[in-house]
Amino acid sequence: MIEAIHTETQRVDTSGQSVHRHMGVFVLVLTSHGDEGCIIGSDRVYIRLTDIYDLLSPRNFPAMRGRPKIVIVQACAGCKFTMFSLTLITWHHIPLLSK
Repeated sequence: MIEAIHTETQRVDTSGQSVHRHMGVFVLVLTSHGDEGCIIGSDRVYIRLTDIYDLLSPRNFPAMRGRPKIVIVQACAGCKFTMFSLTLITWHHIPLLSK
């Protein structure tokens, strides 16, 4: 899962520029099982949400610097309770309205 997100944030077009450079917002939706602060990938590996957020930081995703990154996580947070967390990530691209 973490590799797929990283690959998406680093995608470039034929000119070598980020495919995200003209996008106004980046939205990722993650739906899975989880534990507190983690989501479980299809490979059953636990991924910390902070590691996902770090992939979206300006340092790691410079094409989207200064633009909103929306990550919607729907996963249980362990056996004590169920959580729906709206934080700020599906690969739907919304172009900038003005340049």
